[in-house]
Amino acid sequence: MKKTVKFKIISIALMLLLLVQLMLPIKSYATDVPTKNYYYISDMDYISANKWSYVGWGKIKKDKNIEGKKISLLVDGEKVFFNKGMGVHATSQLTYDISTYSNKYTRFVAKLGVDSSKNGLGDVWFKISVSNDGKDWKEIYKSDPVTSQNNALEIDLNIKNYKYLRLYADQNGSNAVDHAVYADARLVEENYNIKTELFNEIEPLSYYDNILNKNSVEENYKDNLELVFKRELVNRLGYWNIQTAVRDDSTKTMKETLTWILNDMQNLQLFIESGNINNSEKFLIALNNLYTNNKKIIGDDKDGLIYKKMLIALAFAYSSDIPATPLTFNSPMASYDINKRFDLVKNLYDNNLMLYKEDFKNYEMELLRFIMNNSIANDELNWLREYAEYKYADLNKRLNPYNYMNYIHPKYNQDRLYSKENEKQFNEKYLLDKYNIKYGLNDDETKTPKTWMVMEAGGICWNISRLGQNLAKTHGIPSVGVYQPAHEAYLNYSLNSDKKGIWSLGNNIFGWGKSSTSWYGGNVVRLLFNWNNKSFTVKPANDSKAGNSAGYQLLGQAALNEYDKYLESYFYYLIANSYSDLNKKEEIYNKSLSILDINLDDYDKLITIYKEIGNKTSTDWKNLAKKIIDAYTYYPMAMVDLLKLIEPNLDNTDAIEIDMLKTESLKTAADAKKTATNKDTIQPDATAEIAEVLLGTSKVDLASFSFDGENANKIVMNSKYDNYDFQVQYSLDGGNTWIATLNHVITLTKKQVKSINSKDDIKVKISGSSQIFTIDITNGETVDDLTLNMNDDENIFIGKTDYLEYSSNDGISWNDYNNQRFETKEKIKVRYKSHGTTLNGEIREYHFTKNDDKTLEYVYVENINYIQSGSFQGGFAPENMIDGSPFTSWHTKWGEVAQDKTYVISFNKAKYLSQISYDPAGLNGRIKTAKIYISLDGVEWNLVKNSNVLANDTNRKYIKLDESVAARFVKIEATETYGNHEGPNKYVSGTRFNYYEDTTKEFKEPEIEYSINSITNKDVEAKIKLTYGCTSIGKNSHTFTENGMYTFKYKDVNGEEKELIAKVTWIDKIIPTATVEYDVTGETQFQVKATLKNISKKNVTIIDGSDGTYTFTKNGEYTFKIRDNAGNIGEIVAKVTRIEEKQEIEEIIKGDINGDGVFDIVELTILNKHLIETQRIIDSKWLIAADLNKDGKIDIVDLSILNKKINK
Repeated sequence: MKKTVKFKIISIALMLLLLVQLMLPIKSYATDVPTKNYYYISDMDYISANKWSYVGWGKIKKDKNIEGKKISLLVDGEKVFFNKGMGVHATSQLTYDISTYSNKYTRFVAKLGVDSSKNGLGDVWFKISVSNDGKDWKEIYKSDPVTSQNNALEIDLNIKNYKYLRLYADQNGSNAVDHAVYADARLVEENYNIKTELFNEIEPLSYYDNILNKNSVEENYKDNLELVFKRELVNRLGYWNIQTAVRDDSTKTMKETLTWILNDMQNLQLFIESGNINNSEKFLIALNNLYTNNKKIIGDDKDGLIYKKMLIALAFAYSSDIPATPLTFNSPMASYDINKRFDLVKNLYDNNLMLYKEDFKNYEMELLRFIMNNSIANDELNWLREYAEYKYADLNKRLNPYNYMNYIHPKYNQDRLYSKENEKQFNEKYLLDKYNIKYGLNDDETKTPKTWMVMEAGGICWNISRLGQNLAKTHGIPSVGVYQPAHEAYLNYSLNSDKKGIWSLGNNIFGWGKSSTSWYGGNVVRLLFNWNNKSFTVKPANDSKAGNSAGYQLLGQAALNEYDKYLESYFYYLIANSYSDLNKKEEIYNKSLSILDINLDDYDKLITIYKEIGNKTSTDWKNLAKKIIDAYTYYPMAMVDLLKLIEPNLDNTDAIEIDMLKTESLKTAADAKKTATNKDTIQPDATAEIAEVLLGTSKVDLASFSFDGENANKIVMNSKYDNYDFQVQYSLDGGNTWIATLNHVITLTKKQVKSINSKDDIKVKISGSSQIFTIDITNGETVDDLTLNMNDDENIFIGKTDYLEYSSNDGISWNDYNNQRFETKEKIKVRYKSHGTTLNGEIREYHFTKNDDKTLEYVYVENINYIQSGSFQGGFAPENMIDGSPFTSWHTKWGEVAQDKTYVISFNKAKYLSQISYDPAGLNGRIKTAKIYISLDGVEWNLVKNSNVLANDTNRKYIKLDESVAARFVKIEATETYGNHEGPNKYVSGTRFNYYEDTTKEFKEPEIEYSINSITNKDVEAKIKLTYGCTSIGKNSHTFTENGMYTFKYKDVNGEEKELIAKVTWIDKIIPTATVEYDVTGETQFQVKATLKNISKKNVTIIDGSDGTYTFTKNGEYTFKIRDNAGNIGEIVAKVTRIEEKQEIEEIIKGDINGDGVFDIVELTILNKHLIETQRIIDSKWLIAADLNKDGKIDIVDLSILNKKINK
């Protein structure tokens, strides 16, 4: 019973506890009431139960935006960062239990918007509601939609005695990039004045503008520069950024630091002179730390002033400039201990380790900014400065990064750089222990690359460039990196003989014309005044091309070299920025330019003002363009970049005029090395490099003309003006007379073309414009022995043959020269033809001869291949000896005794070499005596000639062989050479080797030799009969046992594999056959004649002594023997068994064939038919009767006797 009661009590208690939790779900989020004037909602817990708080994407963030970064919003147009607030992605909702606070903290104050990091993206509206029961909600604020480019929505709402606060952000359609933030969101006491948090030494920009606008420009310059400077400080740092920095400063020293700057005119001016700031918060924290730690040593005189300048410059550079490190390509922003860095650079100064200490002391703030922000780690700075001096006493070697490292792809994580076994070696080599440079792995076994590893393991262009910057900066020399196509270089500062600042390109490949200040749009570099990063400059470089924004360093330095003028001009520029009247602004910017006409900031603003004013005519824009061209002729990248902004505002005629002026200006700049004065530019080489590149990309010629090509003899207006409607005028007589036309392509007549000359050129203009464009016509090129040679051996012209034409009929007609050969005796005239804008050149006459000596035929160089030779000096390659040109030569390596003094060539095919000639070059290495070797395979060599002593002059030397010899390879060995003061037999040199062949001799091809050449019944052996220089591949002979073919393979005298087919068709081993035909086929008592018939072959000889017949008088056998042409013998056996033995028979009367007892025509007919074989006599008695003369055969004689008997 007790247990049951106890169980019920516990159950009831649990149910009550659960009920309380369900009824009061948000009570656990409340915290103790704070004692300060406000309470941040990010320090409170939002209610997540029942989906009272949620986000559309990601997670709710406290004191961060949705991406986990610092919250930022635009306030009065400036980007302000906030340490406190909430980040949510719309659509989102935050709900708070404020019951504990709302009776004291009766206001909700915040700045709402889309985080400014989204750069204009995002679209959100906000709603704020309150409730006492969590069911009925009262809307106390609702905004219009805002984006990240709008100013923050500032709210101050009454939430007194409410229990719940709800913040809602709606995605307003799409939820893309809707990164809503509640910045500085807090609950504030009812009577708390937020303005008391403000730093009262500064005011918003409008405050300063209102005051300055009431005064004249000159009054502001004379009396209000301090106010102008304060305005600019607020403009650069941002009013709200300053206020936030002061409010959030945990050290409580920020106000003192800012007061130090603001209340001292010198400090203010040093700030103004230091340039732009990219990160206000980082700058203010850095400046505060530096000032707080060093305020006792900075001052207005002696070293106190340079310490102050160093301190301010370091804060600027540290906060805004990316220091390029040789250890990793994508360099991070500076993160070193800034106070330690200041001490390190100060020690370099104090210990006279700045190379040019007095110059350093007087450097402008812009130059100090380059030095103070060095990418090298603090613990390596002193090491690099002193190790460099230890390594190289010579300053040029010391500052050259190539002297420290090899060019190789960087690998700074390789184990050997961290292994314990190499510690001693590297410590000793790089003095690591002496400067407390830690060696080896970190405590957590990770690797941290060090600068000495760049020297040890090497690197490529960017490692080299950045080590160069580190070296310069540790010696107190301003330095900065720049980019070129697929390359990185750097700029170093120095003073010329006139104590004017100049910049030189280190690790340079492509020059100033292709040097820019970002890599694929990233890794941005800041140059003087940050002019290179204006919106209109060409900054990016990549693997194939680069802009020219590095050239703005030259423009910035030109301003620094007139620093007093620059400051006066710049101060007027700052004054102009405070005025609201656009016309007034324009007036002041022009005033600023009247002091220093190259102040880029003024032109930038003027172009913007012209667009905003809106009533500027094409003439106004043209006049501004002319002013820019005049100011920036020797800073052509600025001229071209600014003119691009102006061009859209020009009408057609003015655009053409400006194009013409721009092109002329670029040509002037490209010629700066020859024509520029120090007043124009003190770096004419750099100016020319930039202009030359721009002439290839930005030049706009009004018109073009060419004597050749697709538009030969036509004046063609630039295609840029194809859609322009204007009248063209042109002159061919220097402007004395003009011809007008509306055509954009003007075809000149033959008479007009003939009248074109270099004195008058071709002049073109647009009707209505005073600008004349001149197409420069130049005189034709002269045929010069130094550039063109008649090679009577090769029968061609060698050298400068582009645009060369020739005449073989005394100038009546001309043909383009395309390496034609003149192999007969003939007179040839040549000249350089008119092309482009160049006239025909002068005519020159040459006489080619014909070689009739077939034993000394010159071998064309196209049939000669270079094989090998001794060493050679750069620019004097051995191939030059067989190029047919007198303008090139061979020389073995200077300063070395040539160990190999041979020269080997091969012919395209073996030739009968009969002579060699030699054209000497200079004295050094001229051949005195030589040996000539020949070979057919390039392996086995035969000496064929020892030359006589060759004269020591430049005349051609001939070495004729005693007899022509077969050669595929030829080796010339210089056994003795002449020399100058260095002595003989040291070098080998020359202009040409020439080779001659005996064409009366021919190389025979191999033949087949047979053991039997006529018809035979025997085996036939075939042998390949190799000729000189040929070698067999495989068998040399083959035995045929029957008719057929066999392929012999061999290499000919040129080493080419060939085939020769042996074919035998005369072997006959077939026995001849025949049949035997008998004249009597039946039984007979008479003789039987056997005759050979159907002999199987022709031309068979009967060798048995018969004539092919045999008469049997009695039964028996007879063997006929026949032999064919091949010697095959056939035997044919004739056999008779049908002759009857002789018996007594009745008397047979000769002639009475049919036995009728009468001799008449019947017997004559029977006998005749037998003889003509139409009806043979078969009966034996008739046969006996028919043999009238009893000779054993029946023939014409028997017929004659019978005929006589009948007729008798």
